[in-house]
Amino acid sequence: MNQSFWRSFIQPERRLHIRSTISEMLAISAILYGGVAVFGLISLSLPTWPGIDNEIIYTICTIALAMSIAFYALRESTPLWVVVIHLPIGIIMVGLVVYAAHAPQAGNLSVIYILGAMYTFHYFTRLASIIIVIISMTVFSLAMYVNNIVGWQSAILFVTGCSLIAGEIVRITVKQLNHLAMHDNLTGLYDRSTIDALVTECISAKGAKGKARVAMLMLDLNSFKQINDTEGHLKGDEILKTVSDVILDTIGKRDCAARWGGDEFLIVSPSDDENYVKNLIPRLQASLQDTISFEAGTSVYQTGDTLDTMTKRADEDMYSKKRNRRATDIATA
Repeated sequence: MNQSFWRSFIQPERRLHIRSTISEMLAISAILYGGVAVFGLISLSLPTWPGIDNEIIYTICTIALAMSIAFYALRESTPLWVVVIHLPIGIIMVGLVVYAAHAPQAGNLSVIYILGAMYTFHYFTRLASIIIVIISMTVFSLAMYVNNIVGWQSAILFVTGCSLIAGEIVRITVKQLNHLAMHDNLTGLYDRSTIDALVTECISAKGAKGKARVAMLMLDLNSFKQINDTEGHLKGDEILKTVSDVILDTIGKRDCAARWGGDEFLIVSPSDDENYVKNLIPRLQASLQDTISFEAGTSVYQTGDTLDTMTKRADEDMYSKKRNRRATDIATA
């Protein structure tokens, strides 16, 4: 079977970066297999259910651990077909663990708790999720202990480990998806819809004096279209990426930046001091003097402002400076 056949099992947007996709999938699989194997082997050293087939579970856990090590070590060179078929194999291995334990109730409870942990890690922070899982496992432990369930120690350890691993993988995946949804693909800055939402939230979250703390700086690159026309779009993309990197290196930790338009950028700061964002201009100019020039406009929140009124003032300030620069260039030509 050729490469295109196995590609058909991968989501279309992932096929564009197939090598990085394989590496990412196998790194996550290495965490999953390795974690489950380690927790499984440790849990078998504790009291377990009567009649449990330890030999089968030891064998499965050892295979899983070996797969984990191999996937991580070979994640840059593993064939695509291995990536595709290892997932159903993993599901079969989990089923064999439950079968060997002769404890379908434990399997059902494991599924419930693991799904619950995945849901928790999806919505809550990592610390909060871990606390929630620990509390639920503590209650689960007490219930099994009070009801004299044999082998509850190994069950708790295994379910806890699997829950934390599955939840963490969900958290990583959701974080990646959110980043793709909220950021400009080329520059890595926020996209326009995201920065709009952030500014609107800052405006609505008024401080103790009933006034929002929002200051913004809008940048427009000079002669960018000419660069695209004469040197090509790849050169233009390179400049946009350089500008974005400089912006991220210059702004403060509480500030955020976005690609506002084709060659326009917006920096937003939780500040009521317009001089703060104005002082960013010479620092950005110094860092970009060998790359490209720009014009910048600023605005700071005024009572009754909205996202539109603030960005309009910053835009007018920026284009006023751009017009003055062009008039100066013509006068000196």
